[in-house]
Amino acid sequence: DLQVIILSAHSDPAFQAKCLDSGAFAYLRKPCSLADLEATFELALEERASAGEAPSAERLLESNCLQ
Repeated sequence: DLQVIILSAHSDPAFQAKCLDSGAFAYLRKPCSLADLEATFELALEERASAGEAPSAERLLESNCLQ
């Protein structure tokens, strides 16, 4: 499976929700720090390695993926 990480300048919550509802793994807003991008990649790889267990919203929030 492919994990889609969206990096966008759009800050509209409805647009962000649409992306996530459409199956995106994470949504990061520009400018995005390298640390946040790396943390998101790590979460995506962990999720893929754990045979499809989706990370909790709390974990995504902790890594700034939903901010």
